[in-house]
Parts: sequence; C-alpha cells; structure tokens
Amino acid sequence: MKKRKEKLKGYPVLIVLIVFCFCGLLLGIKFRLNESNWYLYVKEKIVLTNNKIRDLFVNLLCFKNIYTLEEENDLLKEEILKLKLESNNFKMLEEEINFIKSNLNLEKLDNVYDILSAKVIDRDSNWYNSITINKGKDDGIKVDFMVVTSSGVVGKIKKVSKKTSVVELLSSVSLNNKLSGIIMKDKNYYISINYFEKDRFIAEGISNYDDVVVGDTIYTSGFNDYKKGFEIGKIVKIENNSYETGKIIYIKPNINYDDLIYVAVLKEKI
Repeated sequence: MKKRKEKLKGYPVLIVLIVFCFCGLLLGIKFRLNESNWYLYVKEKIVLTNNKIRDLFVNLLCFKNIYTLEEENDLLKEEILKLKLESNNFKMLEEEINFIKSNLNLEKLDNVYDILSAKVIDRDSNWYNSITINKGKDDGIKVDFMVVTSSGVVGKIKKVSKKTSVVELLSSVSLNNKLSGIIMKDKNYYISINYFEKDRFIAEGISNYDDVVVGDTIYTSGFNDYKKGFEIGKIVKIENNSYETGKIIYIKPNINYDDLIYVAVLKEKI
C-alpha cells in the first residue's frame, strides 16, 4: 500500500511534464506560424513599397512627358501664329498688287517713269495737308517726286526718311502755296488754283471772254514742280468775280482726298 502511494505520487509530476511539453509544442508551432505570418507581412509591405515607388517614377515620367508636350504645344502655337502673320502679310501684299493693277492703270507712264507703288500709313492732323507713305530713301524716293493715281495728281514728295515719305497733297493749296493749272483746248488757258474748300478747288485767271465752260478738264501746267499734263479735275461751276472783270472757277478734283489708300510715286527714268 505504501509502495502504491509512492508510485501514485510520481504521476502528477509526469502529467505536468507532459502538459508542459505539449504546451511547448503548441507554442513552438504558434511561434513558427507567427514567424511565417510576419515574414509574409514584411514581404507584402516591401512589395507594396516597391509598387508605390514604381508608380511614383511612372507618374514623374508621365509628368515630364506632359511638360514636354506642353512646351512643344507652345512652340507649335508660336509657329502657327508666325505662319498666320506671314499669310496675312502675303494677302495684304497681294491685295495691294491687285489694287494697283486694277485701279492705277499707269502702264502708259512706264516708258517715262519708274512707278513705285506705296501705301498710305498716316495723315496730317490737318486732313488735307499731307499723308505719309511706306516708301522712302531705301526705295530711291526723293523730294519733289510726283505722287499720282490713275485718276490724277495726289501731290508731291515733301520730306523723305529711310523707310517713309511725307506727301504734300494738292489739296493743301493756299494763297501762299498756289498751284498752276491749264485748260488745253484750241487755245491753252492758264489758271491759278488758290484754295481747296468743301471738296473743290477754287481758281482764277479766266477772263469773261475766254472759251472756258463747265465740264472742261484742268491739268497740271508744268510749273510748281508738277509735270505738265496730269489731270487735276473738271470744272463744275463758273461765276463772275466780285468786280465782274473775270471768272471764278470751281473744280471738282478727280482724287477723293478723304479716301487715299494706295498711290504711285513717279521716278523719272534716266
């Protein structure tokens, strides 16, 4: 009996050892499982980080490409704008050439003059005094060159700079700047053009007996630095002067001085 009790006293210790071993086994398995999970977790985080870094570089590359495309787009816009400006300039030049061909019709002067086409780019504050054209010394223009259209005389060159010239208009006539005209019939009649008022020249110099009537054409006489034979306008009205010793002549100019766009400068051929 005593031996049996001593034998039973050893069982609890054995059981404890077995339980302890079993728990240790379980803990070892759990640790291994945890260790495996930790490894997977770290691996997953590394993969995610790599993916984010890769995405970041891809986005940076895309941004760079977008920036490059924007720069190229801006350059293309500049090129398109330049082409549009060149196209507009070409159209303006073409328009000018077509206008001159169809409206100036100065072929009959080709044998006598070099004809330089020009465009009006400015006007004097006194509208009928002068205009500025886009041709100057670089184009061979000099002071006193005549400026005309196919309709008649516009004026003469008064001042020349490198790229532009000032044209003194025929309509700037005054008592201090008279213009000589001529009526060419069986007999030539010379007149003095003294004023320009209300779109008309006012002239004197015709007697009560001279054969001058409404509708006669007035030409430049060859004086005042204007070559002879260029049309100025037509007589629209004749009346007696205040002393009834002669006639006052009203001349409608061929040129519309309010609407000058293109003109021709006459340069005598050598």
